[in-house]
Amino acid sequence: MLSLLLCGGPGGGVVRHYAGFAVAISALLLTACDMTVAVKGVLGADEALSGSLTQYSDGGTIELFGGARTHCVGSFTYKRGAKDALFGRGMLVCDDRRSGPFSFALKGMKHGSGTGTLSGQPYSFTF
Repeated sequence: MLSLLLCGGPGGGVVRHYAGFAVAISALLLTACDMTVAVKGVLGADEALSGSLTQYSDGGTIELFGGARTHCVGSFTYKRGAKDALFGRGMLVCDDRRSGPFSFALKGMKHGSGTGTLSGQPYSFTF
């Protein structure tokens, strides 16, 4: 009797209930795959960078803050390397219109290091 009330009646209601439950569980599992970690780095010789990197199942986003004029955001996708090593590659764009590519190597899910350039100026970061 309880199952009839929860599932909306006999027959098709049960299928709809379980389908809705499966969708809810799938959404929860996908959300659980998102992970944000802190990023620290250096732009040029001495400009400290800090921010965050958010990983999704197929790539992610990065946001970096530096001196008074440095705020940059970017996105990346994952690539497989030798021996199934996982790398990220993307493009960073700053509020002041500087931009450039970056790449990083994952060392586990929460750690990694990378490098890039912003309009020719090198930077490095770790997370």
